[in-house]
Amino acid sequence: MKPALPPDATLVTIMGLVDNQTEYVRAVLGNMRGYDKDCQVRLSINSNPRRPDYLIEALFYDAIDGEDVAHPQSVAIFNGRTHKGALAVEDTKRRLWSSHAMRFEAVQRLLGELRGLRVVEFAT
Repeated sequence: MKPALPPDATLVTIMGLVDNQTEYVRAVLGNMRGYDKDCQVRLSINSNPRRPDYLIEALFYDAIDGEDVAHPQSVAIFNGRTHKGALAVEDTKRRLWSSHAMRFEAVQRLLGELRGLRVVEFAT
């Protein structure tokens, strides 16, 4: 199947294509909540661009200072239409996934923007 999305697609870059943007992003974020916010989402670049399937990856941090991601691990794949998931097994992990991912906080921020909430950045 020919890829329907660019290889570096993220939720932000495909918003113009997605049906019912706010609901789609809300459901993605809801499925990410089960991973203690230490997760990211990648899109299937060869699924329906209006409701792409997505992969949730848990993030594991380095043992030295615990701040840098040592590696992500695929944990669940979700149908973009129903948002029902299944464990990520070898056959499904071999699908074409976007090269870029969005972390929990970025998806949360995107949902707020779609709902019209003003995002305030604080200097540290």
